[in-house]
Amino acid sequence: MTAAAEQADLVIINSCAVTVQAEAKTRGVIAGIHRDFPQASIIVVGCYARREARSLLKMPGVRRVYDNRLKYQVFDDLRTCDGNSQPPVTESTDATKEVFFPTTLNLNPERIRVQLKVQDGCDYFCAYCIVPHLRGNSRSRPWQECVTEINRLVSSGIKEVVLTGVNLGNYQVADGGLEFLLCKIFAETELPRLRLSSVEPDRVSSELIELLRTQPRLCRYLHLPLQSGSDQILTRMRRRYATSDYARLLETVKKQIAGICIGADIMVGFPGEEVRDFDESLRFIETIPVDYLHVFRYSPRPGTLAAEQRDDVPACIKQERAERLRQVGQLKRQAFMQKFIGTELSVLFEEQLEGGQWQGLSDNYVKIRAVSKENLFNSLRKVRIMSMVKDGLTGELSGA
Repeated sequence: MTAAAEQADLVIINSCAVTVQAEAKTRGVIAGIHRDFPQASIIVVGCYARREARSLLKMPGVRRVYDNRLKYQVFDDLRTCDGNSQPPVTESTDATKEVFFPTTLNLNPERIRVQLKVQDGCDYFCAYCIVPHLRGNSRSRPWQECVTEINRLVSSGIKEVVLTGVNLGNYQVADGGLEFLLCKIFAETELPRLRLSSVEPDRVSSELIELLRTQPRLCRYLHLPLQSGSDQILTRMRRRYATSDYARLLETVKKQIAGICIGADIMVGFPGEEVRDFDESLRFIETIPVDYLHVFRYSPRPGTLAAEQRDDVPACIKQERAERLRQVGQLKRQAFMQKFIGTELSVLFEEQLEGGQWQGLSDNYVKIRAVSKENLFNSLRKVRIMSMVKDGLTGELSGA
């Protein structure tokens, strides 16, 4: 390992293929590394490596390609052979027969938050999504391994773990689902703070809502992909809910869990999205209590159902619609943050800024800044919120 890229003999790139843009970025990174460090051998792993193994192997500097199932053997291979001498590994067997491959996280003392993958794969096959074809069937990490890994992280000083998965809400082992895993983590670890990554709306159970309401160690935060506020488009996308279902879920969650932050993914420009569909989607999003938006433009993925339809929304229209939604998202984010002025929030501090300010993240996903002469790195503190800045809130340490 070397901190200086120009000294590296080998560079490993973990690739993404969820969008055309992600693939283009991967190719750009490969080309840039080879241009700047021609002596380095490049290994590409991940989803794009599964999707375009042979094309990647033709790129200058690329010596090996490992898809998702085989990427965990990279370091074993490197221990036994020279990085350039072995033939490249290009493709694995049928993705639908894969199992969950656990990984042990290498800890960085500068990190206070760790993402722990507990689920992989997806069985939903939404019309626009290539992920199930690349990641295979839904499968989960045994809860005992999850608990063991979290205890190891806690012993090293980690204060917050984010549970992740391709379809996290589909976590399922013989003993139970995601709610069961959460209860085991709270019962068998002393982790101060646990956060969930994205959860599909149809996987949010009453039991999960109750845990979010009653368990102080579980962050008041849900990211619930919506994708469209038009029922016609949701049906074409093969999503598993209607807008009425989504609105009812948000109403229930907001009513039961004070201060919870809810985010959503929104896609624009899906094939057949006419002006009336977008307007309907925009009006729906304006009316629901969602607190921030991740906005994406549709791009066709060969191998998906949507790719068989004509991509009939011009790029300039997609861009315009995305910008209108981002503006709505910014207003919603500001309105959400404004509510907490004069209240106290629990903050995990992670970095020092100029002027003696420290910045951290509240349990309900807001950047918080506070001035302190103390070293607040990796400390959980209560902060009384005083004002709002562009990208977050400022306050004073309680009791300071």
